[in-house]
Amino acid sequence: MRTTNYLSFSMHFMHTSYIRSTHLRTLCYKRKRKRLLNMIVRLSRCYNIRRSGRCNKRKHRRFWVKPGRTNKWWENMKNGLVTAEEWKDNFRRSEQSFNQLCDELTPYLQKQNTHLRKALSVKVRVGVTLYYLSDEGRYRKTANAFGIAVTTISIIVREVCRAITFLGKKYISLPKTPHDVRHYVSNFYLRHGFPQCIGAIDGTHINIKKPKENSSDYINRKGRYSLNVQALCDYQCRFLDVDI
Repeated sequence: MRTTNYLSFSMHFMHTSYIRSTHLRTLCYKRKRKRLLNMIVRLSRCYNIRRSGRCNKRKHRRFWVKPGRTNKWWENMKNGLVTAEEWKDNFRRSEQSFNQLCDELTPYLQKQNTHLRKALSVKVRVGVTLYYLSDEGRYRKTANAFGIAVTTISIIVREVCRAITFLGKKYISLPKTPHDVRHYVSNFYLRHGFPQCIGAIDGTHINIKKPKENSSDYINRKGRYSLNVQALCDYQCRFLDVDI
């Protein structure tokens, strides 16, 4: 009897100890979880306070266009107050070719007006890009010519260049039929005197910014970062193929 009572007491004691230890572990877990949640709430409040403080300190735009910067030069070009040579000197193409390019790019560049200001027209965007690309690529000079902020010029140039790439497949292609090949060969001989020639091929380096990865692969012999571009042109100096 004593042995039986001892065993039953031991089992009861062990069971009670197990329940207590489990309860203590659960209680500790809940306390830790509550402290962690409180810490997360406090951190989120501090973050929101600091973020609102930064927003309040943000500088307000004083003006959309700096005083003295006008688009009079571009208005004279657009309204026909300059000679035809001025178009080719500044945009490397005639006014007719310029308008044709604008019509082609309208689906990609047309913007909507807002309640703050009117959107820049497609002609302005194309003119900004061609003027920038034709004269050593200077943002500030282009901004002064069109009366637009420098940051806006940077955005426009990227958008227009991206849109022009969509027209590549339409205008840049190699001859695909024997008739097309004979057409290019005969005209190249008549224009430049080279027999059995479809076009002239050459390469050039396009300067780029330093790439973030494998930048040493883009250094040319002059120590600049560039892309090596190979192009093929026909008898009218139009691109037939471009390889980067």
